[in-house]
Amino acid sequence: MALKRQQIMDALKARMQTILTANGYYTNLGSKVFDYKSTTFNDNDLDAINLRDETNNLIDELASGQNEWDLNLDVEIDILFKKGGTSITEARKGISDVKKAIGGGGNDITFGGLAYKTNFASDTLIHEQDEAVIVGARIRVRIRYRTNIWEES
Repeated sequence: MALKRQQIMDALKARMQTILTANGYYTNLGSKVFDYKSTTFNDNDLDAINLRDETNNLIDELASGQNEWDLNLDVEIDILFKKGGTSITEARKGISDVKKAIGGGGNDITFGGLAYKTNFASDTLIHEQDEAVIVGARIRVRIRYRTNIWEES
């Protein structure tokens, strides 16, 4: 039996992979989408999206006899651009693209019925100066879904 949390993350990754200028987006971030990339990003990995579903919180245990939980899956979506030349404007375009891919243009925010609600939580621009300027952003979304009590299905 498939884990619902994994199915949601797979659906989100597939949605992020549609972020291409050929599909009407500002960027081509969808050409490189990672799920919990565990190694350091290098220039060959960028421009990219990295997905992380670090927190899953119980919202409510449904009424007696239903044996279901409502859960909030908090997902961080990092967008990263190659060093040098990328402006903060490109990061803003990336934020816009991620939001549009999730819920814009009539996109299904239930991911085919896996979830019943997806909310935008926040975004933060990243602009660091080390050996070269690094530009990116972190977008946080909350995906609410329901599972059988004590199970992930």
